[in-house]
Amino acid sequence: MTSPSPYRSTSSCLAICTAACVLSCNTVVHASSITILCPAEFPVQTINFGPPPQGWTPFAPFSLRVGSGELMYGPPSSYQSAKPSSYREERSRNIAIWKLSELTKEEKWLSCGYGMAAELTLSQQLPRNLAECTITTNKDSHRNVTAVRATCTLSEVKTPATKKK
Repeated sequence: MTSPSPYRSTSSCLAICTAACVLSCNTVVHASSITILCPAEFPVQTINFGPPPQGWTPFAPFSLRVGSGELMYGPPSSYQSAKPSSYREERSRNIAIWKLSELTKEEKWLSCGYGMAAELTLSQQLPRNLAECTITTNKDSHRNVTAVRATCTLSEVKTPATKKK
């Protein structure tokens, strides 16, 4: 059984239309956006421990709740966090915005942090042609994180002109 995709596109056929246009026409596919939701939990059954020190037994008593989201340049192991272009805190959410239109060659990743200080992360590579990403961290009345959502705008895709014979 496969889980539903975390991508939610504003145009359900954008990928098909983009591929068809790249292959057969001279057009511009206007900017679109994608939304990715960080999983609410890092399930306890997916936490794997290496060999513990002699005489110790590892145990994870519960799943970890999502606590943060950030944009990274490069894979998670690179630790290259990207500083947002703007950031604001509101009563029930924090909003961070990254302007990315000039950074077309860099790998971009969404990193979702779990635990009090993001001790564990789940990361997902994003398309390279992002113009802007907004990460919204929703909070309840006690300021506990309830959800992390990334909404990213894709840059326009320009297709080459076809030559007439």
